[in-house]
Amino acid sequence: MEDRTLELEGETLEQVRADAKAQATPGLFILSETVLADGKTRAAEGLADTAEEATVMARAKVPAGTNVVGEKLKAAAGRTDVDVQAWDEASARAKVTELVPRTGRIETVTLKTPGRKGILGIGKTPATYSATVFQPAVYEVTYRGRAKIRVDIGERKHAPTGYCQLCGKPGAPAKVGEKEIHYFCGSGCEQSYSKAKLRSLMAGAFVINATGQDISGMLAAGREAAALARVHCWSCGKTYPMDDKKCSSCGKPQDIPV
Repeated sequence: MEDRTLELEGETLEQVRADAKAQATPGLFILSETVLADGKTRAAEGLADTAEEATVMARAKVPAGTNVVGEKLKAAAGRTDVDVQAWDEASARAKVTELVPRTGRIETVTLKTPGRKGILGIGKTPATYSATVFQPAVYEVTYRGRAKIRVDIGERKHAPTGYCQLCGKPGAPAKVGEKEIHYFCGSGCEQSYSKAKLRSLMAGAFVINATGQDISGMLAAGREAAALARVHCWSCGKTYPMDDKKCSSCGKPQDIPV
């Protein structure tokens, strides 16, 4: 059976993913997924001298085919005076910029009270500047589009049997997991393989010793055991170190991606 490529859309990613799984009849699986649109809520903002102009700008930014879920005036247009102390006008502008919202616009900066020069620098004080700041109107429109994904649906392409990856016995059935495929002749080999794999991973991990005791010997023994662990290639039956990601003889991966 040939693979099928479908594009599905709905209100949320969870919904379209559930729809995609429903399309995979028994024996078929979702082989790949590409998110074309996530369906999340986003915001478009308009900034203008009046609320009416800001509203028009924000609504114009909403993409076609999406649904508006909310609108609000985040900031009304208006002017305000801000007084700061600074040694010069440039420093005063910099201080005002830090104090007002990012959307504010400094229109004028005037000297309100001169500073004092002092005597030989003693008693010197900064001047007071008054800045007129215009705050444009800020209008926000929130919108949400439909979620959309592209999926490939088909049969999983893997050998139905292979060599047991622990004991090497031929004819072991494929064990298909969520992400990987392995081959085991029975549950005993599967459990032993899983434990050995965990030891191998732990041997390479950073361990924090909270016991206060010397565990260096235990760690060394664990690393030695992990280094000696070996697996059988599911494809050709040859043995190789468990730490290796693929067979050195045929090049097939140890953990087969689904």
